[in-house]
Amino acid sequence: MLTELFIKDWKWKFFTLLLAVLIWLTIHHNIQRETRTPTAAAFESTVTYGTIPVQLVSTRENVSSFAVAPATVAVKVGGSAENIDKLQASQIRALVGLSGLESAKDQFCPVDISMPPGITLISVEPSKVGILMPGKTP
Repeated sequence: MLTELFIKDWKWKFFTLLLAVLIWLTIHHNIQRETRTPTAAAFESTVTYGTIPVQLVSTRENVSSFAVAPATVAVKVGGSAENIDKLQASQIRALVGLSGLESAKDQFCPVDISMPPGITLISVEPSKVGILMPGKTP
């Protein structure tokens, strides 16, 4: 009875097992590829801009009453030598979104970096900045 469970239709069972393993390997490989962070060695050329101003963005609130600390971030980018030579600091934007921010207390928010195509972000320091709510002093 138990042997019949394994032996009956063994070709289909083997095919199903093989298919399941292939699906798992594909998903595992894609997850690993997405979580890898680029290193400076992976690029032809790299450059670090140390004073990229942090800009606040919001769809609902007036951002002029908010303050950010620190006001600038250091951004390291990489790419082909040609793209890096053409790149200017003004083409890199450090953005912090204020949507979903609790107004009761100061918070740290992640910095999103926007840059031209052909340029890859390697690192941003600090990766989070403090948001000072209106009416509070640093």
